[in-house]
Amino acid sequence: MRKGLCIILAVAVLSAVGCRPKADDRTEEPRRIMQQALNEFLRGEYGQFMSRLDFGGDFDSLQEEAVSLAFIRQQQVVREARSGMQGALVVSAKMQSDSVATVFFREYFANGDSLDCSQKLVRKGGEWRLRMRN
Repeated sequence: MRKGLCIILAVAVLSAVGCRPKADDRTEEPRRIMQQALNEFLRGEYGQFMSRLDFGGDFDSLQEEAVSLAFIRQQQVVREARSGMQGALVVSAKMQSDSVATVFFREYFANGDSLDCSQKLVRKGGEWRLRMRN
């Protein structure tokens, strides 16, 4: 009886795992890059975070730095207003083309709030980068 129950339980668990929808394999890399960027931001590794940003073709390096710093400061103000961001987790991603993806993630704050966000990523020169403007 006990052995039969274990077999039934094992089959049920394996069936449930097999029924779960799988992420589009093409979204795996943009999802991973976004999670790394979120983790870098949370740890205060802003230089590494900023190296992942893409501004399009018509910004010079000084403009990129100014926009990056303004973006980071604006994000810090939002996070401070919610008692500090505690974590962030990538939820899903959607591919628009082979070189454009939108990654959806949720930010978690110390006061119990959460915020659903999205970020466009573009692949340039084989690397996925966070697009800072449309």
